[in-house]
Amino acid sequence: MSLKLSTTKSNPHYGALLTLQASGYTLEKAVKFVENGNEVGINVHGVQLHNDASIARFYARNAPLKQSDTLLGKNAFEQAQIEVVVGLAEQAIEYGGKDTKELLELAKAKLAKNGKWLYGKQSSIADFVLFSVLTADTKLNLDGILSEFVERVKCEAKLAPAHSFVGKFQPIPTSTTANTSNKASCLSLALFSLFCCVQPLSFLPLRLNSGAVAMDMDQLKQILAAQQQQHQEAMAQQQQTMAQMNALSQAALLSSSATRQTLAVLLDAFQLPPMLKSAAALPISACATLDAGG
Repeated sequence: MSLKLSTTKSNPHYGALLTLQASGYTLEKAVKFVENGNEVGINVHGVQLHNDASIARFYARNAPLKQSDTLLGKNAFEQAQIEVVVGLAEQAIEYGGKDTKELLELAKAKLAKNGKWLYGKQSSIADFVLFSVLTADTKLNLDGILSEFVERVKCEAKLAPAHSFVGKFQPIPTSTTANTSNKASCLSLALFSLFCCVQPLSFLPLRLNSGAVAMDMDQLKQILAAQQQQHQEAMAQQQQTMAQMNALSQAALLSSSATRQTLAVLLDAFQLPPMLKSAAALPISACATLDAGG
């Protein structure tokens, strides 16, 4: 795009910036920041556009077809509804007062009905220019639904580069940033979870550091090795015990002279839990039925 947006960091054309970002343009190439507020806007064939909503509409209409359909509406009905919001935003930006009030009332009604965005399942320029109006005037008393909408736009992942570019709002961390900054914390938490799955620990050195869990890694590794060894030994003992129990069961089924009392004595010798010992109380015929899958 040959048309470059001039705007200020103190009062950015947020609707146009978000539209450029959603259209796939690189903001560093499409936007320049200026100090003089009188020099803001874009020049279209000798006509200077200053209004944020008007510029957002212009960019959306000149976006690639796929993005343009999403930004302006996928059908005539959606397009007409979105244009109503953009038109009200133009008036609110120019004059404020009753035009701003009318825009906010319409927005609250649409958000209450549609949920996440004003129209459709994806954000459009209607959402972007509304966000611009809501955040430009700090005196606006935003209720719950409008306040939630503002936070939603701030946290929309695909718009994070625009927020970062302007520097007015803190964008959500990207996956790369989050993985890098929390690498040690994630590793510690993963090891902690592994310990808890292997065997509950009576003691584990933890300390809180800026909301993240930090651990003495050397001590952690030692505890892990000990717990793993204990777990392996317990599993080996369990397998051996089950094999011996299976042999006893088979012998009892084959020999009518092997009584339940004898089986119970032998089971006691292996010091098994009461639930397994209860098998000794079953009649030989019942054991045979169970073994056969009945």
